[in-house]
Amino acid sequence: MENNYAYWRNLCFKDVANDAAYIEKFCDNCGEGVILEPGSGTGRLASHLKNRKIKFLELSGEMVEIFLKNHPDKKDDIIAGSADNAPLPDNSVSGIYVPFNGIGELTPIVFTLKEFHRVLKDDGKLLICAANPDFPMLRAGIGVMAGSTINDIFQFDGRTFKTPFGRYSWQTMLSIRTLAGEVSFSINQYLIPREKLEQICGDAGFKVDSVHGNYDGSAWSQRSQWTLLSLSKAGENSGPALDAHVQKLTSTYDTVAPSYDTFAEKGTYAIPVWLKAKLQDIKLIKPAILDLGCANGSLGAIASRHFGGCSLIGVDVSPGMITELKKLAVYKNSMVWDLNRGVPFIESELFDLVFAFGVLEFVKNIDLTLGGIAETLKPTGSLLCSFECFDEVKGGAKVITDPRIGFPRHLYTEEDVKAILHRHKLEVVSCERITAYKSPSTGAEVDYFIVQAKRDRNLG
Repeated sequence: MENNYAYWRNLCFKDVANDAAYIEKFCDNCGEGVILEPGSGTGRLASHLKNRKIKFLELSGEMVEIFLKNHPDKKDDIIAGSADNAPLPDNSVSGIYVPFNGIGELTPIVFTLKEFHRVLKDDGKLLICAANPDFPMLRAGIGVMAGSTINDIFQFDGRTFKTPFGRYSWQTMLSIRTLAGEVSFSINQYLIPREKLEQICGDAGFKVDSVHGNYDGSAWSQRSQWTLLSLSKAGENSGPALDAHVQKLTSTYDTVAPSYDTFAEKGTYAIPVWLKAKLQDIKLIKPAILDLGCANGSLGAIASRHFGGCSLIGVDVSPGMITELKKLAVYKNSMVWDLNRGVPFIESELFDLVFAFGVLEFVKNIDLTLGGIAETLKPTGSLLCSFECFDEVKGGAKVITDPRIGFPRHLYTEEDVKAILHRHKLEVVSCERITAYKSPSTGAEVDYFIVQAKRDRNLG
């Protein structure tokens, strides 16, 4: 009996006539030019969308193999690749459609949407067909399909369940029964509520044109089966505006970005030495690492040299820093993001390591950010981070603002640090106080608590 998910997915899910009709109308609105279908799978829609210049993007070799068996005439139209790093030029496609809740499998979704924005033309259109997590029938479905003989009969049962691993994390169990035996597959995916979906699309530079609740074009409601979101490409910076303090922070780091290594050296920045030593005790093979407040990528470069083959993601509020980081060519991906809005990923259990050095003092809502970090860590993952120290002997305020630079910094006691991490089920492995740097504006020494913490599901 065939034990191949692509094979059975191709057989079990063939009824796409309504989907195709809706998507054809979308394609009509995209004008001339190439249309892209990312996550095209085995090509269920390919034979329905005729007279279209469609390119199909698929990462799975098994899916591509069956796609080519189904559509040998489209061998020049299938592209092997990942949606979050699409092998396509900028401004090269007129429209993109993502069918069958494909958006919930094209992870990390934030980078997938960034890539869509990059490859779309300025007047390009995007259609996302997302399963609605509030639709009850989504949780159970059953059907029977028959072949040409009695031996070809099979029954399949597809059930989608909420998992405990994250707010948007679901799992689909596909079970197939034939006369020859049974086989089952587990598929992890993300089901995103409409409000959240619109928010992350807006953050990526898209504006909503229309929303429907089903492929017949019916109005969306909380109990609709689908969220069919039609969007247009908007500006790069169409997300929420930064507040005044964050704008000042961004401007400061944009200014020093081209000479940041020299800037850090003059301040005798101690984190690189600490990190090199700490990584000697961490045994991982090709870890996935999230670097929050990544600056120009100097700490990620240390991790890359230590582990070799690690997958680095960088996040920083400064566009100038991200520009410098890209010159290193060691990060898989990076983005500009304000951590005061939390962590930009909806996915859970993505990373083996999260770095957050020299950044948490600039975050106003520390619980929002630490909650996101905890959710993105794998069960065996670790957080390596710093908190600027509050000097209990000197006293004073726990939020301070240097008038020469104009943005606040949030300070913590060791008890504060441990309590915050405990709230988010992060167990402190080590916490040490070091002199992290000398202030470039005052020459004063600044102390950090440097922390290693790990996931602990037993913490209450």
